[in-house]
Amino acid sequence: MFKFLWSAGAAVFWSVVIGGLLIWLPIVLFFSGSCGTEEFERVTSPDETKAVVVEIVNCGATTNWQTDIVVIDLNRSDESELLASLDGHPRELSYRIAWQGNERVAVTDFDFEDLLRFKSRHLTGDMVEPLIRPR
Repeated sequence: MFKFLWSAGAAVFWSVVIGGLLIWLPIVLFFSGSCGTEEFERVTSPDETKAVVVEIVNCGATTNWQTDIVVIDLNRSDESELLASLDGHPRELSYRIAWQGNERVAVTDFDFEDLLRFKSRHLTGDMVEPLIRPR
């Protein structure tokens, strides 16, 4: 009797593990690469150590385009900060990016209703001081 229960328990365990993998793995693979980004525009700082990159984010047919405005360190490509996200493709949006010195970036002249998120303040250790102003 003990041997039967042991074998039945092992069979149930492995059935759940294999069945779970068959369900979980395709879902993870489907959603892991679903959003793609593409560089649309780049504005370099006056000292050419940083750049503001406008990226197009495409997460598929059921969502709208998203425009991410990110500042990157040109000396360390893995370091970046999101300044603002706007709803829509950059070609369809109005916005303006201007460096105000080497440490301050202004993102202005966009419609407030297009704003999804933004960096609201400058903290110690931030790459730049953001100035986010809709129309």
